[in-house]
Amino acid sequence: MKLYDIFLKIAPQMQKPWFFQLEPAQKVVVIVVSFLILVSILKAGYYTRYYGGSDLRVGIVGARMLDSGKAVYFYKWSPGEEERLLNPKLNRDGAVNGLTAAPGVLYVFSIFTFLNYPTLRIIWGIFQYLLIFYIFFYFLFQPKTSAKIRFNILVIGGLFFFCTPIWFLHIERGQVYIFFTFLFCLLYQLYTSNNKWANYGAGAIVAVGTYCHPVFIVFLIPLVLAFNRWTVLGLISCFIPLILHGYLHRELWKGYLTAMTYYTGFAHFVPSAISQTNFHYPTIIEGAKNLTLVKNDFICGGITPLDMRLDLFTKINSGWFYVFLYLIVVTILTISFRKKLLKKNPVGVILYGFLLYMIAEYIMPAPRGAYHLVQWLFPVLVFLHTPRFSTLKIVLLITGLCFINAFPFYLPLLFDIGELLLVYCLVTFIWNNENMKEAEST
Repeated sequence: MKLYDIFLKIAPQMQKPWFFQLEPAQKVVVIVVSFLILVSILKAGYYTRYYGGSDLRVGIVGARMLDSGKAVYFYKWSPGEEERLLNPKLNRDGAVNGLTAAPGVLYVFSIFTFLNYPTLRIIWGIFQYLLIFYIFFYFLFQPKTSAKIRFNILVIGGLFFFCTPIWFLHIERGQVYIFFTFLFCLLYQLYTSNNKWANYGAGAIVAVGTYCHPVFIVFLIPLVLAFNRWTVLGLISCFIPLILHGYLHRELWKGYLTAMTYYTGFAHFVPSAISQTNFHYPTIIEGAKNLTLVKNDFICGGITPLDMRLDLFTKINSGWFYVFLYLIVVTILTISFRKKLLKKNPVGVILYGFLLYMIAEYIMPAPRGAYHLVQWLFPVLVFLHTPRFSTLKIVLLITGLCFINAFPFYLPLLFDIGELLLVYCLVTFIWNNENMKEAEST
């Protein structure tokens, strides 16, 4: 009878929704944060309506030119051509037109190009929210997730990735990095599954991710070392048709690679700029008057790329210097982590791939905007979803997230220190097998 009495006392608690398992003060915090997230959505809607989405516009124009026969990465609009291909923010006298997205991303954009731009701008904003909500809900509503973990995910993750300039900048520019973050989450979801077809899908995600953003290829390093035949099969079977597609559209890829040599400085030769005459763009383009409006006072940032740091002391003109440096760093890290982690836990495999991905952003001489920081949403939610993620680490994590948002104030190097704290949390999390086992089992 005693055991039965104990069961009767515990059973009602087990049936309570997670919110009602919280302490009264925690409930108040959840309500306040939920309200702030709702208000942040309204604010993001304002940014979407009032500003033109300068980065989205250049990507959409590029996507509209996919089957036009034009040089997608070097095309410059002239009077008399259709307004759908006009990007008023480009530098008319430069060699390139500002498009840095890989062809794979242009094909994602092409899904929306049948819409007129003002409507497309709103739809893209909704699409961004669908992606970020998917990521949050995946971690928030995992089975066997305690109320305390859900509280941390909603409060810490919700505040820093819905209500700060990290997200508002991404929304205002119409950026695509939340799509890459979604791919990280999907890769994690499939690779940590015990289902062989899910593991196969993880390999396919890496192939698609690489076609959309070539830096994704670094995930091959941990995936090959921690060999899973279903994942490798998914990689191969998806890479083959994508390579064939790339070959059939090799001029597009050649244009992309040539343009990137300009942005990164890997080559000294740059195609000649297309001659332009002096003219004024129309005031209204595709029914929009705001395509030149950009909000420039967001204050957030992360680690400054290495080439920008080195430029303060010396100028290194060879892009291959950064390639070799990156390879050296990756080799040292992989040797250090290989025996301890990569063959033992799928969580470590994906997080290690993410670490290599971020290090590429720091070392390779390519533009790195503050909107890249939204990608930290993925590992931060993995951390918060782990029961044994210590209080000290949570404090360091929150401090890092505050610093990259210049909170409580801005100081030189504060952004770099903030993201370094996130990197520290990531490296130590990967190094701790117990954390990863819990992350997999919860």
